[in-house]
Amino acid sequence: MDAKTSTLRESAGIRSDPLYEHSLNPMLIADDQRRYVDANAAACLFLRLPVESLRKLTIDDLTTPALRPDLQAMWSEFLHGKLIEHSLPWHLQMPDGASVAVDISGTPHLRPGCHLTIMLFPAERTLNERLEHAPPPADKVLTPREREVLTLVALGNTGLRIASRLVLAPATVQSHVVNALIKLGAKNRAHGIALALQAGELDLHAPDQMAVVAGARREAGKS
Repeated sequence: MDAKTSTLRESAGIRSDPLYEHSLNPMLIADDQRRYVDANAAACLFLRLPVESLRKLTIDDLTTPALRPDLQAMWSEFLHGKLIEHSLPWHLQMPDGASVAVDISGTPHLRPGCHLTIMLFPAERTLNERLEHAPPPADKVLTPREREVLTLVALGNTGLRIASRLVLAPATVQSHVVNALIKLGAKNRAHGIALALQAGELDLHAPDQMAVVAGARREAGKS
């Protein structure tokens, strides 16, 4: 039995954990050589790759070139438990080459030869950073896609659910939400929904948004 097969068997114990398998946060498992050996459904959806394709990649492949020179030292610190107290800002290189800002956290040695990485979306931090440098909201007209995404947010959908419904990358959904909130001058999502309703940007009885509502209800009924 080769090392890869052995590591995959070790990761099977992690896969049986409901928190790992059903988490809305992307979680990936790497071996000692930084090769991915498994990923949960959220990670596959976020990266838009099946788990079989992810197993052909390494942590290096999903790290932007600017961070790769420091990766070996950071990996060594991670394995020695020096980088697990806080999440770290990170620039992830998507399989299509796009760079996406995420927070990463993880647990080394969750199983022998298996190390867990969790990707978190720093929505509020990203929003606050952009609001600090954004001009005052003069034009509050949302694009149709921003209005559609914000409608689904108002209906209580998660970013991953919206991404699945609209066939978009989760990072694209996040971008639409942040852009909409900046245009509205909102402090957070709840504030943005209230402002959008007040300004008439969101009208859950409008024909186009009624279609979004109906579709969301149909999907909720199936789950």
